[in-house]
Order: sequence, then C-alpha cells, then structure tokens
Amino acid sequence: TINVIRSWLAFLLIVNYMVVIFTPFGVHAMTFYEAEGVIGDWRGIVSHKNAAGAITAFTILFFLFDRGRLPNALTGVVLLASVFFLLMTNSKSSIAMLAVSATAGGLMYWYNPRHRTMVIPIAMILAVGLASLTVIYLGAIQNILDDPGAFTGRAQIWPLLFHFAGENLWTGAGYMSFWQIGEKCPIWELTNGWVASTQGHGHNGYHDILVTLGLPGLALTIAVIFIWPAIKLLFSTDISRTRRSLVVSLMVFALGHNMMESTLLDRASAVNVFLMVAIILVHRLSSQSAGAHHMIRHRLVHLVQR
Repeated sequence: TINVIRSWLAFLLIVNYMVVIFTPFGVHAMTFYEAEGVIGDWRGIVSHKNAAGAITAFTILFFLFDRGRLPNALTGVVLLASVFFLLMTNSKSSIAMLAVSATAGGLMYWYNPRHRTMVIPIAMILAVGLASLTVIYLGAIQNILDDPGAFTGRAQIWPLLFHFAGENLWTGAGYMSFWQIGEKCPIWELTNGWVASTQGHGHNGYHDILVTLGLPGLALTIAVIFIWPAIKLLFSTDISRTRRSLVVSLMVFALGHNMMESTLLDRASAVNVFLMVAIILVHRLSSQSAGAHHMIRHRLVHLVQR
C-alpha cells in the first residue's frame, strides 16, 4: 500500500510540474472566480493551491519516512522538488503543518513502546500547559478573533459557527448540511454576507463537525479517528520504528491541518483520504502486533456491553 501511494505521489508531482511549465492552468490566474490572494500561486493539475500544498506535503512525508530500500539519490531529488513546489503553492497551513508533522515523525522514531506508561502523564502535562497558556493569553486571543482580518478572514467565520453550535449543541445541522445546500442553509440564517455566499466550509474541521454533528458527534469523531488509533499505535510493540514514524506524521498533519482548513470527514478531501489510509494502516499493523491495546479493547467492549 505504501509503495503504491508513494509511486503515484511521485507521478503526480511530475504531472504538476508539467502543467505549471507547459499550460496556463498550473498557476492561479486573475479570473472572476479566483480570490486575489491566490493569484500567482502554483496548483499544478489540482483544483486549488491549498489542496496542491497538502498533497505535496504528504509526498514529502512518504519519501521522508519508511523509505525501505529506496535509493537515496531518488529520495533527495523528490524531496527537493516537492519542497520547492510546496513553497510555490504558498499554502501556509500545509507548510506549517509539514514542519510539525515531520518533527513528530522524527521524534516517534525514538519512541519505545515499553515506556508507554509515560505517555498518559506526558499527555496530561501538555494538556494542562496548553490550557494554562490559553487562560493566560485569553485576552490576546480574543483580540485576534475580534479582528475581521485575522487568519485571512477566518475570524469572521468562526463566531458564526460558535453561535449556531451554542443553539444546536446536541444535534447539529446534520452531516454535510450546514454549507451551500440551498435556501434553507443554516448559514443564511446567521448572515447574508460573503461568508454565506462564497464559503463552502468553516476553515476549521472541528468547528464544522461541531455544527453538523453536534458535540456528541465531535467527541465520537475525535475518539474514533485520533484517540483510539493513537492508543493502538503507541501500545503496539511489533510495529517498526520507520512505519510508526510515517503513520504518526500523517495523523499529526491531518490533526493540525484541520485547525485552519475543513477536511475532517470530507470525502472529497485529499487530507481526509490520507488520514483514512493512516488509520487503516494503524488498525492493520496493531492487530498483527502484541501489546496492551488488545486488553484495553476487550475492557472497552465489556464496558459497552454492560
């Protein structure tokens, strides 16, 4: 699976360069439907520069980790070409998350499952630290969110989603039933400005899950897509270091990318497709590996049955 994906990503990278070099389609041009901020950014054969940036970032991760016997020269050429193309897309979310996910993958290489008892305390410390920083800088965060231009306009979208979520916390609007579904679209009940007329998502995957599936749906989504696979991955003792690094980097990229873009549970999104691939690999690899995750699963099943 990994080799097939890696081969197709390399082929797509070549096609993207050819489209940029030989056609006018590969670069965002000044047209009536393009936002001014993306003019000149590369997208290759992909529809938008943000999608092209995410796919190129995944190309880097697939050639950075778990390379097997892949020649170093070929790996170096693909990585250099991918980094240059990613920079030319000017996809800030993908560039930032590539740095974070590559670092996470590199750190995971040195992880030892025998030290898994330290995972929960470290996670709790990080969570408390993040919560403390949020409280300390709450005023500054609020000022940023109150700025209409913050996060390239996202600060004008998120308050509307919070308002709708507050009134529909337990049920949401329904899967894929908040944006661009016609005259009774919930967003039109909140605003008739550019957010309703031009946007198809909230530029935050967790916010969009909250307004469509409600708080229970968001909690279940995070538990099933991130928490449980992470537990299985960390507690499995027989997964190779290189493969563990690759899968973690893919999951971390998707986890952070959804802070600024809405790709979670979006069937048409490349980020969601690669996230599903990573999760399937986790389940496949962990089911063949010894570890405490088997005991945890049996206890959870017993608890649910009770």
